[in-house]
Amino acid sequence: MKFAGKSLRQLEDYAMGNSRKASTVFSLFLVTGLILLTPVFAKTVHTLQLPIPIPLLVGVAVTGFAYLLLSVITGRVRLSMGVLLVVTSTFAADVPLFGYSGSFPGSLGPKIWLLHLPLVVLIGILIYDGEFSLGTITVPEVLLSLFVLWSIASALIGNPEQRSVALYYSIYMSFGLLALSVGYRCVRSGILDLYDVMISFVIAVAGHTVFGIAQFINQKPFGFSFLGETGRMSWTNFVSLGLLGEYKIGVIISGFSGGSGPLSVLVVMALPITLALAYEYQSVVRICLLSVTAIMSIVLRLTAKDAARAAALISILMFVTLLVWKNRAYIRTVQRKVMWRLVPLAFTLLVSVGSLLYPTYTTDATPPNTGETASTGDAGISDGVINSTDVTPPSIPFFNLDTLGVRLQQYVLAAYLFFRDPIFGIGGGNFPYLGAKYGIAKPAGQVLAYPIHNLYLALLTETGLPGFIFYMSAITVGLWNAWGLYRSTEQLSETVVTVGLLASLVGYLAVLFWVINIRFTYLVPFWLLVGSIVGVQANNEKRKTVG
Repeated sequence: MKFAGKSLRQLEDYAMGNSRKASTVFSLFLVTGLILLTPVFAKTVHTLQLPIPIPLLVGVAVTGFAYLLLSVITGRVRLSMGVLLVVTSTFAADVPLFGYSGSFPGSLGPKIWLLHLPLVVLIGILIYDGEFSLGTITVPEVLLSLFVLWSIASALIGNPEQRSVALYYSIYMSFGLLALSVGYRCVRSGILDLYDVMISFVIAVAGHTVFGIAQFINQKPFGFSFLGETGRMSWTNFVSLGLLGEYKIGVIISGFSGGSGPLSVLVVMALPITLALAYEYQSVVRICLLSVTAIMSIVLRLTAKDAARAAALISILMFVTLLVWKNRAYIRTVQRKVMWRLVPLAFTLLVSVGSLLYPTYTTDATPPNTGETASTGDAGISDGVINSTDVTPPSIPFFNLDTLGVRLQQYVLAAYLFFRDPIFGIGGGNFPYLGAKYGIAKPAGQVLAYPIHNLYLALLTETGLPGFIFYMSAITVGLWNAWGLYRSTEQLSETVVTVGLLASLVGYLAVLFWVINIRFTYLVPFWLLVGSIVGVQANNEKRKTVG
């Protein structure tokens, strides 16, 4: 970037410029401190055996202090807190409370997360500014609030296997509500604009992907689990790089997002937004963004998450289709200057698609053991155990469907449990406990079964039909706001941005058809984006009224 190698004073002057420049500076400062400098500091302390306790925590504290100092000097404390929330929402850095909390599935349980600090500060600022008034409440907030309340009712009135887990699920989902409310009000009040959110999110995900490349080269985790790096070291996926040899891929490629799954979801969301920003910017910044797009696609392939690859292809296809359709008349008379801006995007798209379709292989194509086999039963369920006959998954070119059998068994059990209690469900986050009783596959060495790898079935099964309706209605209204933003744009640059946002949200909803929905590192960013879009629409309506 332009400010590389400049003095701190020059960096401050740059950050004092417009909002986009400031959010870029703040995001780069944070990502560099958390993803590069803090791990290097921790490794140095460990190598030299310096008497510094918990060096990762010290590194995070120093980065935070320096960041706060920069925000005060530049006079942009509010903007810096908004950027801090967007960036830290992608980190799986947490501190368990009340002892060990590893028995909870996903991100559930008594933990303090890195994102909690800026979230609390921003809520305080918005309350002080009078932004949390009855007149500012939106339809998505009402619907998501109803979902959270219903999940609490499901935990207290229903009959969950683990009531405490169901309540922690309600707390977890309430942070999605807070992210929606804060994102909406930050944009509505001018603390952030939509570009600030997009830029900060892209830079954060880019940082995770660069660290993912380092993990791939290292071929094992670096040991920074406190910051959100995965500690898993089991491999079944490999990639051949010709003369360079064969390399392990999959679970170790996590960045600091908590796992290869969360990182893949973040990349799916970031890809179309990065492409949109690449069109918006010029010269060196555009080259950087296009390079980041290609790197993200490569890292997404290295995560070995086929569901995310398919979702990325869907979001890219949607990005191109909506962009061409919106500007079909304009494209016929497109100027040469604009064409030179579109050609690099088209080339990057080809590179990205090629990376996503690059072949890999597994060492064992046998589906995991899913429990004992029962001889009779309705819907494949008998005597508390789900039937687990050998499954030969269908073949689709470029995609590995070896886990399809396990997924289908999850879905059969989920449907059975939903029809057993369609109103309150089994309680949020409780499927792993009941799944273990019914013989669903478990992670190696774990007592609990896998959570449902499908957002929609998880909502139906765990919170009942009312919960599903409330949550999906909130998402639908958010998408409708994004669609309205897309339809209202006229300039090509604005259209590209709104198309990127729409494709990002659709990509998220596509990948959540195949992965679990209880991860902070993509729940909060998703609702922050939705809230920001709702905030833009609110400001547009306000301008129309005044006009």
